[in-house]
Formats: sequence, structure tokens, C-alpha cells
Amino acid sequence: MSAERPPGPDIEAGAEVRMKRVRFEEDPEVETSTHLEPGGKTRSESERENLPKQVEAGKTYRNARIRKQVEIRLQEDENQE
Repeated sequence: MSAERPPGPDIEAGAEVRMKRVRFEEDPEVETSTHLEPGGKTRSESERENLPKQVEAGKTYRNARIRKQVEIRLQEDENQE
């Protein structure tokens, strides 16, 4: 009989970037992904301040902030005791 797992993620990771001033000369191409083997569940959340989701090339943004949080819940191995 296995012990019940506590609620919440097994792994949490986060990052925050603050910029006094940032300018994009071209439209950026941004991609993020999380890959789990053999499986599991992920949840991610991002938050922006003074920076729109779709930035404009050539525009300067000031006092911007981006925060990203990822939570991972690993899949239990049914063969473990």
C-alpha cells in the first residue's frame, strides 16, 4: 500500500525579468514548452507589466517586467512500492 501524495506540484520553477528600457528592432518570435516523459501534468502562468503580449517593432517600452511560473506534477510509476 502506497502513501498518499501531498497536494501540489512536485517541481516549481519561476523567473522574473525587469527592464528599465527595452526596444525590439524586429517582431520577436518567442516559444516556450514543457516536455515530460513518461507523462505528468504541467501548469504555467505568465504576467507582464508595461509590455503588451504583442510588442511593436521599433517601439521602446519602459519599466517593463515579465514573470513566468511553471508547476509540474510528475506521473506516479504504478510499479513502485
